[in-house]
Amino acid sequence: MRLLVTNTRYSPAYYIIRALRPYADRVVATVEPSRVGPLRSHAAFSRLVDARYRVPDPEADWRSGRVQAENTDAEAAFIERILQICHQESVDTLFPSADPWVYVLSKNKARFEGLGITLPVPDFGALQIPLDKYRTVCAAQAANFPTPKTVLGCSDDATAAFASEVPGPWVIKPRCTMGGHGMKIVSRTSDLLHETRTTRAERGAPLVQEYIPGREKRNFYVMADRNSELISVMSPRILRYSRRLFRSMSAACESAVPEQLDEELRALVGHIGLWGGMAVQTKIDLRDGVPKLMEINPRLGGALWYRTALGLNEPLISIRLARREAMISVPSVPQGCLLLQPIEDAFGLLFESLDSATYRFRVGVLGRTPVDPDNPPTGLVKLLGAYRRQYFGSQDRRFSPYARHALTDPLPALGWCYIIGRMY
Repeated sequence: MRLLVTNTRYSPAYYIIRALRPYADRVVATVEPSRVGPLRSHAAFSRLVDARYRVPDPEADWRSGRVQAENTDAEAAFIERILQICHQESVDTLFPSADPWVYVLSKNKARFEGLGITLPVPDFGALQIPLDKYRTVCAAQAANFPTPKTVLGCSDDATAAFASEVPGPWVIKPRCTMGGHGMKIVSRTSDLLHETRTTRAERGAPLVQEYIPGREKRNFYVMADRNSELISVMSPRILRYSRRLFRSMSAACESAVPEQLDEELRALVGHIGLWGGMAVQTKIDLRDGVPKLMEINPRLGGALWYRTALGLNEPLISIRLARREAMISVPSVPQGCLLLQPIEDAFGLLFESLDSATYRFRVGVLGRTPVDPDNPPTGLVKLLGAYRRQYFGSQDRRFSPYARHALTDPLPALGWCYIIGRMY
């Protein structure tokens, strides 16, 4: 295999490189324009990568909501550069792992397959649903998968009518977004109208949704075959969270199998027609205990390392599916294993402590009402106790590749520290 990996400023690119390096004769990676050099496209500077090539960034049109079958000028320039690299390096496998790259490469998939290049992404028709947050909600409703109450904020009248029927707070979410970029949470109708109007002018009509109270998530990490039948599902039990409101992130997990929505999950994946790896993200509603759909990521996302660390090589399975090769049996992952991210936890301990102190001051001293009263920050004593149990207890554990390989592969770890720091 001669492998080309794109979008190397995102963590899945690094996990893919590590998972496929034993099967690749040569690994090359793209580097996107940046003023901070290797700190941004950090995965490309792994010692496992043989060569790096600068490419144009194709994501601006997608982020602006300009989703269409034809290439924009920026997307066309990106595709031509990728084709040049494939020719120069005799690439036979091309692996994207972030939404804008999956999107633009999917709609040009026939060009690459005509050159004998494997591209393990679903066809463009199927991708249009999960890459559009509003169409995702509509598909989920058709498959009887629970969703938050939602309207498309295409006008002030539609937004105001929704606000009159659904009590706040409300979430404003662009239709094309990744990692929570552009999301807003508001509690007043005037703010809702203003922020929806602003987002509509900049990025097209956004989703307006009820805010699901609580912090607990339930994510389903799925592998589906070419017939959209599930061949593997993992749904880790989340033990500790970080970043409460805008992105309730998993900070520590325990490997587990799904406990809810098995039939609905199968119906949803089959309804959309996806294959390969994907993440179905839900948030458990405190009011009724039901997981409500947040989004579907039709790619191997940031939690890919959970499965590779437990022996499930999803990048390799995705390539075999794309090539329509006979599938070997997919191994089951061990249950009850801790999944820890030391780099993220180092930042998390600091900022969660600051969040707790700020919350106590704003609510206890200033008397302000929190946006989500049912979702207070974790107290410092409880937080330190969780760290002690998870890092120094007797339970079997796995560490993220950034931490596990920090000494032998330092540049990706340093770049990831920079990215996590900016995220907080």
